[in-house]
Amino acid sequence: MNDCQGRGRVTRQGQPVATVEYSVQSEPDAVNSSIRGHVEVVDGQADLSLSDQFTLHMEGSLELDFQVAPATDQVKGKYQLKGIGVFRRSS
Repeated sequence: MNDCQGRGRVTRQGQPVATVEYSVQSEPDAVNSSIRGHVEVVDGQADLSLSDQFTLHMEGSLELDFQVAPATDQVKGKYQLKGIGVFRRSS
């Protein structure tokens, strides 16, 4: 998996947080693969805490744990994401 995008849900500790549009890329490097991308909140909580860990529930029953950083344009509800671990199938 190199690239995926669509609409999904974000949860924190199993609790719904927001509906988002996402774009996620898996970037292989010499040591391991890093997963990066962007999320934009379309419904729900627009202020995501930079210190919390979230789960992105994507189309195709895929999930990814991630943390956020503000997007460079500083628009409320738009974030860069950094994946924690790997993609997994939802149970």
